[in-house]
Amino acid sequence: MTHFVTLVTSPAPVPPDAVKRLAEIVASDVYTVKLALKRPRPLILAERVEAAAAKEAASLLRGFGHEVWVFGHGEIAALAEPVRPRTLELHRDHIRFVFPPDELVLSRWDNLFLLVRATCRMQTKQISEEHFCRAAGPEGLHIQERRTESRREGVNDLLDIYFYDGSRPVRIDADRFVFAFLGSKMGPSDSQSLETTLKVIRRMAPQAIIDRGFDQFKRGAGALGRTGKARGSMAMFVETRVDDDRPRFDFYSRLMFMIHLRRAEQPPA
Repeated sequence: MTHFVTLVTSPAPVPPDAVKRLAEIVASDVYTVKLALKRPRPLILAERVEAAAAKEAASLLRGFGHEVWVFGHGEIAALAEPVRPRTLELHRDHIRFVFPPDELVLSRWDNLFLLVRATCRMQTKQISEEHFCRAAGPEGLHIQERRTESRREGVNDLLDIYFYDGSRPVRIDADRFVFAFLGSKMGPSDSQSLETTLKVIRRMAPQAIIDRGFDQFKRGAGALGRTGKARGSMAMFVETRVDDDRPRFDFYSRLMFMIHLRRAEQPPA
């Protein structure tokens, strides 16, 4: 199983000789490693390396006081998919997650471990090219081209909730969630209502960690989450390009759970 190396905090720059050694360990080049180290934290420093190389890279960086964690790709993939409740019920000593049609799952407030909040965007760009023929007098046929572009953008507010006891995580998807339990505190938009919900949960569960680092992470995440497709014929060609934050968030949320879990279990070496 291949592993990846996650750099979380960097109290000081990495010396040039260490950068060179790091590049050798992860089978990269100095320029690529230098660029990676300039990206926002947390960053994936090496994506697919063997366990021994990953551990050596982490040990090198920890020697300079950096917080680094090594995870196997299988560890992230093995985490349970979050369940999506329809609404919440807030009580003095516990929270209830309500699922359709009538299922209830409850948790004590002190069982809430990590809250990962993010706003995800999906941008869709469609490019159409149409080729057609027109008569051009004695010169014969003339082929013309018509090109059109259309764009759409959507926003999705999400909150993932993780628990100390290892229960399956919960995802509040603002697009499919009912905020009526907020009463008069319900905001004019789903995003504002989700923020209010987060504040209420945080007040009832002060031990819970709040993570808002997704926007910073995705700026250095490369092409993760981007998709594209095309179809065409001799007369028409249509290309659709999709840049979707949600696959990025799925990975980021699980990654932050693993990082905070490791922090809780043991301090970085």
